[in-house]
Amino acid sequence: MERRSYALVIGCEASPLERLGADELKAYGERITDIPIRLVKDDEAILNRKKDRIFVLGTAESNRLIAEFEQKGVVDLSESVLGEQGFRIKTIEEDGRKWLLLCGRKPIGAMYAVYHYLETYCGVGFFVDGERIPQQEALPFGEIDDQVKPHFEHRGYLVHPNWTRPYVHCCRLWSFADWKRLIDWMRRKRLNRLMCFHDEGTYMWGDAIFRAFPEIPKNSETLEKFVVDPEYRTELNQRIFQYARENGISVVYNFIYSELPDFFQRVHPEWTYHQLQMEDVGICASQPECKKVMRRFWGKIIETYGVDDSHLYVVCAYQHEVERCPHFPTSAPVARQAYEVLKEIDPKAQMFVETWCWGRYWLERDTSGEWRDFQALMPEDVGVLDWDSEFSATPDGEKEFGWYRPRPWMQLKHLSMETSYPPLYSHIKPQDLYRSFRQAADHGARGIWAFDIVARSHPMLSDLSAEMGWHPHQSFETLYRGYVRRRYGTISADRMEQSIEMYIQAVDSGIRLVAAETCFPAESELFEKVHRSEEHLKDWIEKRLQDFQSKYKCALRAQELALQEAANQRNNPFYGLYLWELNYLVARWEGCIAFYRAYRYAQADHEQAKTYFQEAVEQFYRIKDLFRDRPEYSMAKLEELGQGVKYLPHFVKNWDTIRRRWVDIRPYYDVVWEHFDRYEALLRRMAP
Repeated sequence: MERRSYALVIGCEASPLERLGADELKAYGERITDIPIRLVKDDEAILNRKKDRIFVLGTAESNRLIAEFEQKGVVDLSESVLGEQGFRIKTIEEDGRKWLLLCGRKPIGAMYAVYHYLETYCGVGFFVDGERIPQQEALPFGEIDDQVKPHFEHRGYLVHPNWTRPYVHCCRLWSFADWKRLIDWMRRKRLNRLMCFHDEGTYMWGDAIFRAFPEIPKNSETLEKFVVDPEYRTELNQRIFQYARENGISVVYNFIYSELPDFFQRVHPEWTYHQLQMEDVGICASQPECKKVMRRFWGKIIETYGVDDSHLYVVCAYQHEVERCPHFPTSAPVARQAYEVLKEIDPKAQMFVETWCWGRYWLERDTSGEWRDFQALMPEDVGVLDWDSEFSATPDGEKEFGWYRPRPWMQLKHLSMETSYPPLYSHIKPQDLYRSFRQAADHGARGIWAFDIVARSHPMLSDLSAEMGWHPHQSFETLYRGYVRRRYGTISADRMEQSIEMYIQAVDSGIRLVAAETCFPAESELFEKVHRSEEHLKDWIEKRLQDFQSKYKCALRAQELALQEAANQRNNPFYGLYLWELNYLVARWEGCIAFYRAYRYAQADHEQAKTYFQEAVEQFYRIKDLFRDRPEYSMAKLEELGQGVKYLPHFVKNWDTIRRRWVDIRPYYDVVWEHFDRYEALLRRMAP
């Protein structure tokens, strides 16, 4: 029997995004079926072969066939129906042929239609850590009739640039190829905002600081905290920003008002500064020089990297994660300064103020005071980005989600935090992420943001965040099952879904049963133990063991269920990664349980305690072996992984001794191959 053939019709005047969508549909469609897809322009005659299945891609403006179908009333591409980014996918039978329309009111909608079709109907999986392309005999051309537009105008993603190891999870180290992979994933998941760069002492802005302030020399002191050559960093950022914008993704600047690199103070000691949390200082905003300095610095950054049509800026107003200076009891007056500076630079600026430092638990600030002053001082068009707070307090002290209205507002959630690489510790469970973004949709938020501090570490949460930008009112079960089906295939979906549910229960979440800064057990465990009186130590150990054993059982069950799908997952790299994480999780809990049992018997049975401790050490070696052949966790492989990146020689040589805030606070938080000897020495020092 002759195989089905496919044609793909695009307009002669197709935009770059439409042509990109066509290229992607052709490439993925051919990989799915191994059947060629012919690209045809809309001014060419369609071959009179009734067996053809014809895709028609584009907008009414660019593709005459879509314009004709719209004129006939087959599809409605009006703004009231699709908005700026929505799309229509519809099967039509006409003149003995079957057509599949993939169209939008705007080019970006037409491109989005392609990815929705590939995911929803073809089962392709686009994940932050890769993709899965199923094999099928034919592309779906059944009764398809989808009309979709995103719920949220802003659907964003943010990775944290402060960390300097390991390569796989630290965007500060990445080459353009790694940034390209991230942006490609964002485009395919229909995310449209990339936020750059939060909370890193401004060392990610390249040489902007030197060009804004030529009096600052480039020398060993000023370059100490840079990972790559500043001029190269600027060129790399420009490529990243340009590529994102070419792919329909706006760049959102994330600034901290008054923040400057720590060396700025050495060059200008005449002003008053505050020490901030990272490798940075804040110039006191009570000085008129603060606005002038920020106007020069932010102006140079924006001049260097440009502004796109979104004109979006997210600003932490003042004193990030430290107590407010005595001149400003709330951050609102300083936020007003930031607003005025941005409006001078970009008159169309749409500013959102982040709430992370409005009243975090370690600051004990009066949130209602922040809101009261914000309302009084800020223009009505200034919005609020709820930065993983959700404790929103009205001026009278009552709690209410979404009280920022009628101001524009958005919701951000951390997918991961410092020390939270799975399967050690998950900052948030999928159900909780779903609840937060569902509430944001119900309370008028204009956008949602996923913040992955440990980059590329949470494919499920990243996928869920992207899906909820479009469908926040679908059930959690529907979204969750869609992820499992795309990642592991329909045949394995039921059992893998059960396994992942057990996996989620087996990972620390909500509270840290075991601090996560090392493989196991963490140094803070020792601190916690020694600060407890001897009479409470036994009860404390028993409680810990109960918690660990419960999670260990879940890990074993997750592993058992996953192994039952081995025959159906032979060629799926995501399955291999999942088994690797499960092996890590099981070994970790076995090691932790043995470690605590050693302390349980330390007084009563020294030999038994010694046996259990040796078992803990053996589990540590199991964990070490799991990382032995994973170069992405080795800093010795840095220049191979980041090919072409101009890392500064002093960083390549001294990456493990350069002072960093998080390294100082939690020296073992990151899983780096070169640290395993250090982990072992720490563990052996903790022998009971």
